[in-house]
Formats: sequence, structure tokens, C-alpha cells
Amino acid sequence: MNTSLSVEEQIYFEKLVNQGEGERAEKERQTILHERNELKTLLQNASFRRVMWKNLSKCGIYTTTMTGNSWSYHNEGKRAVGLEILNDILLADPNAWILMQQENLLEINSMIESKKK
Repeated sequence: MNTSLSVEEQIYFEKLVNQGEGERAEKERQTILHERNELKTLLQNASFRRVMWKNLSKCGIYTTTMTGNSWSYHNEGKRAVGLEILNDILLADPNAWILMQQENLLEINSMIESKKK
């Protein structure tokens, strides 16, 4: 597996080991790395990347959540979920995120060009 642990995960597992829970730490570490590797495999599929991009866009990760009313809480909740998913992608395969951005830009440019015709 080419995936790695975040600094926070490394600290967490080190604490478990220091508390005498090395077996539990290793089991949890293996589970995380397995799930991360599965995501990395899925990210190799262009259709999956498009679906993920669409869902992340719905989460509003690059927009403000402030509305001046209670909708801000709802929007911030969606954004928080989107940021968690983005973090998962970046930990599994940072190059996939770059590719997703490039693919989205190509799609936007294609739509612009088709409207010019």
C-alpha cells in the first residue's frame, strides 16, 4: 500500500501503543490504510471522480456558509462533511484531487466553447 497516515493519526496510534494497546492500534491502523487504499483505487475511475466532484460541489467547500439566519448552520454542516471527504481524497491520493480539478476545468471550457457555436 502506498497510502500513509496523517500526523494526527500517527500521534493517536503512538498514544495507543504507549498505553499498552499496540494490538488495537495496529488493527485500527490497518483498517484505515485498507479503506484509504480502496478510495485510491476508486479515484482511478473517471466516472467516480466526476461523481465525487459533483457531490463536493453540493457541499459548498469553497463557498461561504454565512446567510445571516439559521441556514448558516445547515450550510456549515454540509461544508464540514465536504471537507472531511476532501481530506479523505487528499490522504488517499493527492494527485487525484489535482486531476479532478483539471477535469472540471476542461468540462467548463468545453461548455463555454459549445455555447459560442
